Amino acid sequence: MLNRDVHLENFLVISHHDINDTATPRWLMMMLDFAQCRLRWEDEDDREWKREKWSTDEEGAIGYPLKQRFGWEYRPTWKYMVEADDMPI
Repeated sequence: MLNRDVHLENFLVISHHDINDTATPRWLMMMLDFAQCRLRWEDEDDREWKREKWSTDEEGAIGYPLKQRFGWEYRPTWKYMVEADDMPI
């Protein structure tokens, strides 16, 4: 899935208590608002998909605000890093 509208506000995090383990807090997270999402096209090759994912940077759209607002230690995975010669001119 490719989401062009990733924001912290699009996630719902709720506390979930396991009745068998009350000492360990648990959290459930749900993503909301899929209006600007799309699935990978059947004819979209790996290179094209990787380029789309890289240019959208869904991971950074969540990681950087969490780092700025809450001090969360965010380190990009670079999973969809695109080489310079793979980028369109």
